[in-house]
Amino acid sequence: MSGYAPSSPTVLVGIVVAAVFALALGYVLQAARPTRAMRLAGWVFALVAVGGCHFALVGEAAGLRMVALVVLLLHAMKAVTAQHVRANGMRRMTLREWLAFAVMWTGMEPRDFTGRASERTPWLASACGFAFLGACAYGIASVAWRAGHARTAGLLLVCAGILVLHFGIVPCVAAWLRHRGFATQAQFRAPWRSSSLREFWARRWNVGYSVMMAHAIQRPIAARFGRGPAVVAVFVASGLFHEVAISLPVGDGFGLPTSYFALHGLAMVLERGRTPGRLWAFCWVVLPAPLLFHLPFLQGVVLPTIEWAS
Repeated sequence: MSGYAPSSPTVLVGIVVAAVFALALGYVLQAARPTRAMRLAGWVFALVAVGGCHFALVGEAAGLRMVALVVLLLHAMKAVTAQHVRANGMRRMTLREWLAFAVMWTGMEPRDFTGRASERTPWLASACGFAFLGACAYGIASVAWRAGHARTAGLLLVCAGILVLHFGIVPCVAAWLRHRGFATQAQFRAPWRSSSLREFWARRWNVGYSVMMAHAIQRPIAARFGRGPAVVAVFVASGLFHEVAISLPVGDGFGLPTSYFALHGLAMVLERGRTPGRLWAFCWVVLPAPLLFHLPFLQGVVLPTIEWAS
């Protein structure tokens, strides 16, 4: 898979070492006393991790760069979030809890790992169904790619990845972690039922990400500057995080993911105090999606997966 192959085994070893170091540093940060200085140290850790990874992997395959950037940023932001939650009374995590939270789980709520599950969840049947739909989307993408419709194939592959990963694998991991005693929650809660963008982002789509944004950005800024600037900061930060994951690996398309979230911020202003309905939410999420998953990303990261399989 040319879009993901390292130029040498040394590069792969370096990425693994960096990920382990980030994991260890994250554990130290979340265990430290939750002071303002330590929270600042967490943000510095995130910036250094992204910057160091970017410059160390210049010239490497875009897919490999994306994986490395996302893993390091995820470890750093888990530490940042844990620091903010600890400032609100959560105890520090044990090594077992931290490893389960940082390595096994895509969610960002550390309190799920310091508490205990009260019940099991019947997620496996629906997860298998979504994974099957993802496989079907992958098959249709293969047909589109062979027919020369690269952009359509790329967007279908994104849909396939979302179905398999977000709605297939993540619920299975959540169920397994609950079986191990952790209080993990469903991260994607029937987003197609959203009647507004506010409901979509706050309660239904990637709930763990919303938790991170609330703890690490929205609440600290709202406490100092008010709710309006805090909401703006959340959408700006969302754009920047997605620039790191989508635009930075391919070195192109900068500003497009941020434009996607800026549009959503505008739409949420327009819908304030109203519940526009499911069609409104669906159109705002889906129609501007090519801004988020732009062509350079599709060509550099997504389409190599189908080229390899073919």
